[in-house]
Amino acid sequence: MIPPAVHLTKRQIQVLQLIAQGLSYSQIAQGLDVSVRTVRHHAAGAASSIGSPNIHSAIARAAYLGLIDMDSIFGEQPEYDAGTYLSSEADSTARSRLI
Repeated sequence: MIPPAVHLTKRQIQVLQLIAQGLSYSQIAQGLDVSVRTVRHHAAGAASSIGSPNIHSAIARAAYLGLIDMDSIFGEQPEYDAGTYLSSEADSTARSRLI
């Protein structure tokens, strides 16, 4: 269950964002000029504040709550339109299987 009010520090949000981007704790520590222990502390504090049992679910919940920007990680995803996708010549076989 997500706590009613989630309060994360700017650094906790930054660490979650960087972990979500695939950086290791040591890479984050080097980039922020802090120790790996400090990065782990920020990550654990963020997970606890969000009410998550681990960092992975903390990232998912932070994204769901809009605390971290998943578009900056994956890029903006185009809206999926099955009609457009199946209208290309290369997908005529797939289209015929659906009909």
